[in-house]
Amino acid sequence: MKHSSNSISDLSKKNQRTVNRLREQKTVSVDKITGLFNTIENEFYRNNPDFEPSDWSKPTTQLNDAPLPGTLKPYPNGKALLRESTDTHDISIDKGTRLNGTRARIHVHENAGITFVMRGKGGITDFVEGYVNTFNPVGHYYYMPANTLMSASNFSGSDVKLMDIFMTPSGQPPITVLEPGYPGY
Repeated sequence: MKHSSNSISDLSKKNQRTVNRLREQKTVSVDKITGLFNTIENEFYRNNPDFEPSDWSKPTTQLNDAPLPGTLKPYPNGKALLRESTDTHDISIDKGTRLNGTRARIHVHENAGITFVMRGKGGITDFVEGYVNTFNPVGHYYYMPANTLMSASNFSGSDVKLMDIFMTPSGQPPITVLEPGYPGY
């Protein structure tokens, strides 16, 4: 299956403005956030029509039958940018810095998500069960399919600022941590 890095500049001008307004912590309508999310999600499934989520359970310490490199560490400065609810969904937008040499815990997003690599001089290596690892430089984004084991590392030599968008059914957390020894497990 195809899993690739996508440039923010390849999004429509409207969706590029939405990404920039979110990053700058400016007001953005729920409809624009939903439209951005749906556009990226639909693109992923058009490119991966045979996608199947992976089997997963706790605890998990390997992805694609191998341990992952890097120091297991949360964002040192994670910040909630937006928490919005509709009648049926919660929208969560967060930002943080993935320090060079660190990685996120192995986890799943039971309802998918999107990471935007916003600032810095490096990029993020995305590890996804069943896929070849991808490098996502600053100015790119990647879709995180639902119920699929994943992690992300920064081995680019420079700290990188990220922004994550999650849309979940009301009351459901955006992430399920599967790796022991990490906050939220």
